[in-house]
Amino acid sequence: ITGSIGVFNLHFSSAGLWEKLGFTTETIKFAENADYFSPDRRLTQSEKDNMTQAVDRIYQTFKTRVSDGRGLSMEAVEQVAKGRIWTGLQALEHGLVDEIGSVFDALRVAKELAGLPEDAEVRTITPPAKYIAPTDMAAMTQMLRTRIWALMPEQLEVF
Repeated sequence: ITGSIGVFNLHFSSAGLWEKLGFTTETIKFAENADYFSPDRRLTQSEKDNMTQAVDRIYQTFKTRVSDGRGLSMEAVEQVAKGRIWTGLQALEHGLVDEIGSVFDALRVAKELAGLPEDAEVRTITPPAKYIAPTDMAAMTQMLRTRIWALMPEQLEVF
């Protein structure tokens, strides 16, 4: 699978929930946008506009990097972007990957690009088999501490 060429941003607001429950919050701030990411209030239209503009800039930068890095025209990138997910074969047809292979093939190429010998030691870390519930703070903390942000069947570390 080749991930999407797309960017999104979210802002969660629990303000309506707190109002329904009869809770109030108080914010002390020393600058106009100091509480920009606070879940205790809804975004203003100006903040929504700023967020949209930031996402658009990031998306444009991402598409430009794909275009430059893959040697594709911006028009070709536009045809495969917009958050689509491609199979490996589709990604190869669209010029988004160099070759189809296994995680071990990717590891071999990574070692080559890093100038490491073929026999460089590699350690795999198997992530937890169970789903990590948001309430399992110990597991979440460990996951963040080890920088496992996306779980795959194996995580590879090259020494």
